[in-house]
Amino acid sequence: MSGRRMIAPFQIKMIHVFKSLLNRDDKTYRGALKELYGVASSKELTYAQAAQFIGQLQEAAERFGLWSPGSYAEKHKTLGQRVNMATPAQLRMVEEIWAELYPEPDERKREAALNAYLFRFFRVSHPRFLDDQVISKVLHALKEMQARKDRTARKPVERTVGPETEGKRGGSR
Repeated sequence: MSGRRMIAPFQIKMIHVFKSLLNRDDKTYRGALKELYGVASSKELTYAQAAQFIGQLQEAAERFGLWSPGSYAEKHKTLGQRVNMATPAQLRMVEEIWAELYPEPDERKREAALNAYLFRFFRVSHPRFLDDQVISKVLHALKEMQARKDRTARKPVERTVGPETEGKRGGSR
């Protein structure tokens, strides 16, 4: 490999968070990567190219009122000194995965859906109330949902029972 530093995993996640936030379809997203950097996938970007692309996506999200400067890093900063509670990094991870699973452009609706999910399955009304034991369960559940979504997206759809196969089943009704 050449001396160029390749994209970091957190940059790939940020690109996809902004892609979802901006509601960009795959064709538009890949077209931008090809036009701007001559690559087909964000994984082919260098670290510097990824930082530049994230900046462009963030700027677009700010223009559309979907993102405010400092909101991502500052949102949970005040929650960092709590004993036996989730860390700011863990809370950001919950929100990142949730945004990928449910790419709702309206942040308030996305947050309300997350709060409803947390309450239904963990009896916690807001992420800031997650303690250090429950947060690991929440992250595990969200990662499982993410993996299931990825598997489903890659799995070909097979039609096994339908009008054309109804008579071939061998039984009478």
